[in-house]
Amino acid sequence: MGNKISFPLIARIIMLFVCLFLIILGVRFAGNLILGSKSISPTPTLFPTQPPALTPTVTEIFCGGIAGISCPEGFTCKLDGNYPDAGGKCIKVNLSEQKTYCKSPRPQACTEECLLPPPYLCGSNGKSYCTKCQACADKKVEWYQFQDEPCTDTGSGPRPMGDAASKKECLEKGGKWQQWGLIPQEYCQIPSQDAGKPCTDGSQCEYELCMSREQRTPGVCATYRNVFGCYSIVRNGQTGSGLCVD
Repeated sequence: MGNKISFPLIARIIMLFVCLFLIILGVRFAGNLILGSKSISPTPTLFPTQPPALTPTVTEIFCGGIAGISCPEGFTCKLDGNYPDAGGKCIKVNLSEQKTYCKSPRPQACTEECLLPPPYLCGSNGKSYCTKCQACADKKVEWYQFQDEPCTDTGSGPRPMGDAASKKECLEKGGKWQQWGLIPQEYCQIPSQDAGKPCTDGSQCEYELCMSREQRTPGVCATYRNVFGCYSIVRNGQTGSGLCVD
């Protein structure tokens, strides 16, 4: 008689094939899941790249309004009807477009200070000045402005300090070349022809400065263009508040 295969053996063989089939199916399913996750998510790194920082940009700066907010240097306030309370926004302007007209009464005494350019302070007469006060003290100047380039009359900077450019020229004109002011600066001052003449207004004096050391009228015409110490300016027969120039 031939050998007969028992039923339990056949059952085991079938169960073995079923288990192998399930294992292969599970492996393929797991592989598909891994490939799918790689296509969706980028590969993680130990040092992930940070997104670029956002740099804030200023589109406009508010100015004016009830608080009277001023613009930064190099900008001017342009009123805009879209803003309440007469406000506006700051716009950048060229230095050559900013003309400031001198107002009356014109200054009669200025400090003899001088800052090196640029910018250059140029008068409407084409001359260069050290300060706004000095520019408007010159009656030939209608307006002044700041420029990046030298004024038309110099080509190198502001006018020489004082009434003469050199000591030799100063002495030839009868001036005094010495140190002036509390913070000494050496330059020339030429005495006026009407120094000490009684006056009631600066228009009566060569240097357009009628002054009083004692707060009373009449005053006297100034000896020099730049006067130091404490005094009052006399205008229209009246003395103003006292001032001290160092």
